[in-house]
Amino acid sequence: MNEAIHENCQKALISLKKALACGVIDLKKKEFIHLSTESQFSKNKENEISAKLLDVINGGGRTLLFEMARKHFKVNDGQSVIEKEVQFSFGQWYYFGKTIKNRKYMVVLITGEKINIGMAWVRLKSIIPTMENILK
Repeated sequence: MNEAIHENCQKALISLKKALACGVIDLKKKEFIHLSTESQFSKNKENEISAKLLDVINGGGRTLLFEMARKHFKVNDGQSVIEKEVQFSFGQWYYFGKTIKNRKYMVVLITGEKINIGMAWVRLKSIIPTMENILK
């Protein structure tokens, strides 16, 4: 499975200049099941971006944003508020994510800040159908 995920991620990385990493997060376990990085990306940078992304997913700012959204859209406390797509930036990187498989997983694409945001979304969404077939 990881090899198929890796190959799919490589398609996104190769086809988009300034793409740095692509991976899949298990949202129930709150951890990466795979992360492919561009060849010149160091292991330290890989660990840094993984940590930042997982920190957002695991709580902190995400909790605050959900509470604000819950109040704004008048969502009852018992209802689930899980994002379908996310986009944010930290320093010189942009993070794009889309949930799949009934929001069990999130496919992520991480790019440099000088990217065409629309093209990043197109590339991310282009690998979603294959990812959904791989992740059962």
